[in-house]
Amino acid sequence: MVAAIAALGVDLHSDETWEGYLRFVGLFVPIWWGWIGITWYATAFDTDDVIYRLSLLVTMLATAAIAVNVGRVKDGDSTGFVISYLVALVPLAFAVVLAQTLFEVVRAGPRASSPEAAEQQ
Repeated sequence: MVAAIAALGVDLHSDETWEGYLRFVGLFVPIWWGWIGITWYATAFDTDDVIYRLSLLVTMLATAAIAVNVGRVKDGDSTGFVISYLVALVPLAFAVVLAQTLFEVVRAGPRASSPEAAEQQ
């Protein structure tokens, strides 16, 4: 994500107009939001398993693609940026859903899945 922000800064430096500032903010916000999502997940649910590491690898590769495609948005080609951004968010969304499912199982505890608990409901 830092490389993508740096690429945005280079783009803003070359175009210090209102249009350049608006483009900077319009691209900065989704990149920053993705960064916050990854950081939040890593802090809250870092399981350090294969699924987490693979999703982080895919997210990092997609983030590199975001950094490459930031400069193309200025030329009117936002397709690469959008695709890269979506590819970066899919593993995060998958990991959050998986973590939520695992959290609910752990929170329910072993008694919730026992036959005795089913009879009480």
